[in-house]
Order: sequence, then C-alpha cells, then structure tokens
Amino acid sequence: MRSAFLGLLKKYNLMGVIFITEKDYYQAGKAVYMIQNMNQTLNQPFGDGAHILYVNGEYRDDSAIGKLMHDFNCADADDMHYGLLAERTRYLKENSKGVNEMYRTMDEVEKECYEEGRETQAELTAINLRKLGLPLEQIAHAVGFHVEKVEKWVK
Repeated sequence: MRSAFLGLLKKYNLMGVIFITEKDYYQAGKAVYMIQNMNQTLNQPFGDGAHILYVNGEYRDDSAIGKLMHDFNCADADDMHYGLLAERTRYLKENSKGVNEMYRTMDEVEKECYEEGRETQAELTAINLRKLGLPLEQIAHAVGFHVEKVEKWVK
C-alpha cells in the first residue's frame, strides 16, 4: 500500500496535499481527482509539481484505492482488506491499552480544538473592540492575550 502511494507520487512528480473526503466532492464517481496549478493566460499547467489530490471516500471497487476507502470506513477489523489497518483497528478498539491511547488522543484533539476556537473568538473580539476605538492594552486585557498578538490581529 505504501509503495503504491509513493509510486503515484513519483509517477506524477507530486508534492502537495491529499484530502480524503467523506463524500464524492465532485460527484463524478472517480476514485481520485488531481488538481494542479494552471497558467490561466496560456491554459497550461504551471509546472511547479504542486498538486492537490481529492480521494473519494465513497469509492468502492476491487482496486487498491477502492479497498482502502472500504477499510477507512469499516468499523469491523475482520471485514478489512489490509492487514496493517485491521491490526491497528483491533488494537485501538479491542485492546485496553489501545482504547486508553484513543481516549488520550481524543482528549488532546479536544483541547487543541478548544484552544483554536478560543483564539479565533479572541481575535474576532479584538478586531471589533479596536473598531470601537479601544486601545491595544485594554483589548489585550479583555481577550486574555499579549498586546503583540492583539496588534497583529487588528492590523
């Protein structure tokens, strides 16, 4: 599986981002949609090697990508095609150490999301307070962030 992925990257000289979407984003029934930068004037690829791949999470067939998308959406390790994913799924769902690991990971993700949301809300509040004419020091105190950060937000 890993070698097939690396082969795809080499074949297309890819560097970029891969999004595995839950649904077929483009609704065309394809397994993968490759996006690249274009020179709009010349209607030619930009040639920087940067691409975005959208992988259709709904895609199913007997190909490697079809089986992988099946496994990514499969709750039962016994129904999976790829042994490595099945083994990891069993560990994280059936082994007490794996279950605890998942709980710790979920707690970390929850904390990260909370902090990101808190900072986003503080930034929006800082911008609005600045529009009302408050000085940076008061805004920083109100939103609970350093003046330097608030200054970057309100520029």
